[in-house]
Amino acid sequence: MRTTVIIPDELLKEAMKVTHSHTRTDAIITALKKLVRSKKTADVKSLFGKVHVDIDLDELEKLEVAEEKATYK
Repeated sequence: MRTTVIIPDELLKEAMKVTHSHTRTDAIITALKKLVRSKKTADVKSLFGKVHVDIDLDELEKLEVAEEKATYK
């Protein structure tokens, strides 16, 4: 999908640097993937203590990484 957005130059340059992206598009996609993953992780962590889940945080992170690889190819 094509979208026009206004992003501060310095912010985009920094995003490209920290994500090791060679293009602006790659930097934005990487940043959005990390944002979505972070939000999903926070949502799941907020449920700890409220729901019985037979999984530990290390196992949850492994599952998230596997899901991310499968989803964002």
